[in-house]
Amino acid sequence: MAEGFTAKQGQYLAFIYNYSVMFGQAPAEADLQRFFGTTPQPFIRCS
Repeated sequence: MAEGFTAKQGQYLAFIYNYSVMFGQAPAEADLQRFFGTTPQPFIRCS
């Protein structure tokens, strides 16, 4: 297995680190989605 992480993972880690330094807490999923332009995963309910 390869060592390290992908470029996209590095971007997420950098965002989380910088957000935490600036605001004193980790970002919410909505903050990540807003910054990276992603949409939430659909919720699938298992009965």
